[in-house]
Amino acid sequence: MKNRIAFLSLALAFIISSCSVVQSLSSGEVDKALSQMLDLGTEHAVAALGVKNGYLLDEDAKIPLPAEARAVLENDAVKAVIGKYVDDIETGINRSAEAATDKAEALFKKAIREMSYQDAYAILLGSNGNEATEYLKRQAYDELKSEYHAPINEQLDKAILAGKSTNELYTLFASTYNAIPFIGGKLEADNLPDYVTEKALDGLFVKIEQREKKIRANPTKYGSDLLTQLLSTSK
Repeated sequence: MKNRIAFLSLALAFIISSCSVVQSLSSGEVDKALSQMLDLGTEHAVAALGVKNGYLLDEDAKIPLPAEARAVLENDAVKAVIGKYVDDIETGINRSAEAATDKAEALFKKAIREMSYQDAYAILLGSNGNEATEYLKRQAYDELKSEYHAPINEQLDKAILAGKSTNELYTLFASTYNAIPFIGGKLEADNLPDYVTEKALDGLFVKIEQREKKIRANPTKYGSDLLTQLLSTSK
């Protein structure tokens, strides 16, 4: 880890000097600023979403019912029969995402350790303002998806209403709809864990990107003068 940080510090020091923005930084100062850059909102996102109501009450991260389930509720007759399950299912869905969020931190740290010179250069000097988020997504998404799935499904299997779990309520929701005559089409219930896993990660990266953009726009508010100097190389 120290060798990796030292290597990246030298790389970033070269970037800084080549852009003529910061002419004299010690290796310790570069290390400190680099550490702030490597975080780029991940700790904030994990802390914000990995608590009760973290997903449920966040309008940018909240996970709704699957689109096919929302679509059947557009029929008022159907909604009158099965709409009573919606709030409890949505709460259970979001609770499962909140329960899985603590899996993210270690995988983000792993992605940070593996960052190359080219990655660091792209993050600092990119023009889109979300280069760190995109790097983390490329490096960590598949492992996050794998790590999230089991705790999400475990939480979905926990009883939340009258002894029934979220998975059971969603199955009941689907089977009740499927039993309504003359409606047409069938609602599948067995893919809920996959759906929640993908949406949980979507919300996680939305929060990371939001924080990254805030950091880039106002680094002195969220970091240090060193971070401000580093980020100014991209402007």
